[in-house]
Amino acid sequence: MKITVGENGPMVEGLPPDNTILFFGRTCERGFCVVFTPPLPEKYAVAELFDAKVAFGQEGAEMDTVSVRHGHKYERGGGFVELKTHPGGRNIHADEPIIFWRLPEDERVCTFDGKRIEEVFISI
Repeated sequence: MKITVGENGPMVEGLPPDNTILFFGRTCERGFCVVFTPPLPEKYAVAELFDAKVAFGQEGAEMDTVSVRHGHKYERGGGFVELKTHPGGRNIHADEPIIFWRLPEDERVCTFDGKRIEEVFISI
């Protein structure tokens, strides 16, 4: 996967088939961030995100993909994922970064590892 930036803004290229983007934003430290998952159930109050992945990277470069240890996607929108390993491959079992995302109309901010995410492009 990689990010390209065109007239309409950034786009994700190479998303695995049948996967859905739950969150797409830009962080200060890691560049672009994409949370994606295989299809979710049609009806759910809270969907578990054990199969979700998170990709980090800069424009035009191949993204680093990190597995999710645990996460939830809420029916009304938003969710969170806890990463299995820190981006860059450093395993930090007791202190995994967490990404929280919310719907655009929610006044609370989206965060990565406790820091505000600079720009949000997709948040469902």
